[in-house]
Amino acid sequence: MSAKHDHIPIIPTRAYSTLGSVARALLETARLGIVRGPVGIGKSYALRLVAEELDQGDDQVFLIEAPADKSASIQRFYSKALFDLGFGGFGGADPFEFFKGQMLRSFPFRPFKPQPRILLIVDECQRLAPNVLETLRCAYDAGQRARDWQADGPAFGVLLVGNHHFLTRGGRAVASTFDALLSRCPVNIDLSRPDAAELRALSKALFPDSEELSGAIALHGAKRGNLREMAEAAAMARNFAGGAPVAAAHLAKAMLFSSGAM
Repeated sequence: MSAKHDHIPIIPTRAYSTLGSVARALLETARLGIVRGPVGIGKSYALRLVAEELDQGDDQVFLIEAPADKSASIQRFYSKALFDLGFGGFGGADPFEFFKGQMLRSFPFRPFKPQPRILLIVDECQRLAPNVLETLRCAYDAGQRARDWQADGPAFGVLLVGNHHFLTRGGRAVASTFDALLSRCPVNIDLSRPDAAELRALSKALFPDSEELSGAIALHGAKRGNLREMAEAAAMARNFAGGAPVAAAHLAKAMLFSSGAM
């Protein structure tokens, strides 16, 4: 799906399909997965849709976004996460322990009485500091006995989504955190940039009545590899048009600004 803005039409994308398949698998198996992808391909909006689709019945999907402040302490990270998830207070308890307790209310393998399954999705994970990654790993590890042999024990799934630099050797995570996390990760996927079919679909949705404009915006998207920039350029062109029909000159001006080339 495309990024979430009112002026961006929804189109099917491989990012949405892949994230949906991965999230379902992790919810069912209480496993850890990492998905990386370039900016502007609709990861964040796709995650919101996937979370809404899977958060049905007894299952619970918790979607949070890593804070922009990479230096945020563990306490601040989990306090904000709990607030974003609707937990107004935690009675003076340690926020990480309270957060872990909420995640471990899931008993996905209990055979005699079905229990709610829980999936934690963390978006923009390249922002996470190593100490926060380590605590997420520790919380996930608390469910390992259930995954291995104790079927009536608690466990939850985790999906970490970030850009291509997340947990690469050049990233910020220290080696010990990097290796410990990946050793527990059976799903590790890199998303590709939009293909020609996705670019055509979005360009047609943005300018359904003009082959000239849809062709131009598709070419712009192919050069930039970015669905979001296509939609933003189209919206800027409409602003330049001021209520009149968008002309090729309006779109050319918008694409020039959005590409950063002057």
